[in-house]
Amino acid sequence: MKRIIFIAVAVIILGMAGGLFFYQHQESSTQDSTRQSKNPQTVTLNDQQIGILAGLAVDPDWVKQQINDNNLVYGIVKPSDTVPDEITTKYSFLVTDNDADGTSIYYQVVGDQLFIKYTRQYNSKLITKEVNIKQLTQQFYQTSTQKQQVDDYVSQLRTE
Repeated sequence: MKRIIFIAVAVIILGMAGGLFFYQHQESSTQDSTRQSKNPQTVTLNDQQIGILAGLAVDPDWVKQQINDNNLVYGIVKPSDTVPDEITTKYSFLVTDNDADGTSIYYQVVGDQLFIKYTRQYNSKLITKEVNIKQLTQQFYQTSTQKQQVDDYVSQLRTE
């Protein structure tokens, strides 16, 4: 009888210890996933990478074509630049070297938002697009292939 009680107590103790271990492991996993969702891995981008992402958000085919033709120019708006009134020196830009199609893309980061102002034809009204940078990177800078493509485009940018 003592033997049965001893075995029963041992089973209960082992069961409780296993349950406690399982509970602590689950709680730890939950805390880790909560910690990860609160502090997602952020990508640090330079201004030229952001410019390429802005261009991809506006027209991926245009970016690819201009890169292939070695026509895409990156710059930062200076006071002496001739730009639309809405554009300030806080903006950077992508334009074509030959300015053949009249496309100009101006962009500015404010917090976690990217403000893009662009025109597709000469003297046309600027179109404004606001994009969350995190969403933009998830769309165009997520996989190693996408990162390599964006970085290749950046390496081929001409500067003003």
